[in-house]
Amino acid sequence: MRCESGVKAMVATALTGVVWLAVAAPAEALAPGQLCEKKAAIALRTCGKLVSKQTLRCLQQTGAGCAAADAKIAEALAKLEAKVLAFCPDQPTVTAAGYPALPTPAALVTRLQVACGDAAASLAARSF
Repeated sequence: MRCESGVKAMVATALTGVVWLAVAAPAEALAPGQLCEKKAAIALRTCGKLVSKQTLRCLQQTGAGCAAADAKIAEALAKLEAKVLAFCPDQPTVTAAGYPALPTPAALVTRLQVACGDAAASLAARSF
């Protein structure tokens, strides 16, 4: 019994130390280019989900795709733009994120918005 309680105490102490280190040690900060790339990917994924859901709603309710000026799709594209421009504010950051062919953050936004809409349209075309 004594040996078991001693082992339990050691395990508890070790786990407490690991938890303390995990909480106390700050995560390594990402470089601006890495953060830009990460946030752009998240924004694109989020936009794709929102636009795909709205496209599905339009197809189910009207039998056709959404209008060009659909408010929910415009809102999803605007959110993507805001997120990307917040984390990819200038050309060097965009280049560091791995988008060397794009001269400006606005060009990155345009490319991602097109990808967002194309993904939803592709899913709709294959499904309906």
